[in-house]
Amino acid sequence: RALKCLGSCLSGGSPAAVLSPLVEDAKEFGPNVIELGGQNEHAVVEMLKTTWQMLHGGFVNVDQANNVLYDPVTANPVFIDFGRARRVTKTLTGRSQAILQVQINSMLGDLVMATVPRELCGVAKATVAKLQEEIPPLPALKDNVCKF
Repeated sequence: RALKCLGSCLSGGSPAAVLSPLVEDAKEFGPNVIELGGQNEHAVVEMLKTTWQMLHGGFVNVDQANNVLYDPVTANPVFIDFGRARRVTKTLTGRSQAILQVQINSMLGDLVMATVPRELCGVAKATVAKLQEEIPPLPALKDNVCKF
């Protein structure tokens, strides 16, 4: 559920990229509540799965909530723009750990606390608990995510 770069080229003399998948008429909510009607629950669960897959791989992206496109038909999320993402593979200490905690709080606060509709908070909580067991964050992130 992440945008993939299939290749690059020149278009009219300017660099261009070929990206997939194409999300036609995409809905983007930023750090605002997801509004896809009867598809809200599917969108929330799939967004959380993708978020935990990132954490499982050690990736943190502070502005990810601003970079999720939702297909208006299927409600499937596609995560885009990883320009501010970072990968953490070892446990950090001191100031570096404190900065990481702020980044994780920002990422999860915006993705979970801000975009999940109030009526789906129970679903989100149950989904996160299941994901913590099935695909826990990379050990270097686990303590930080648990503090969230």
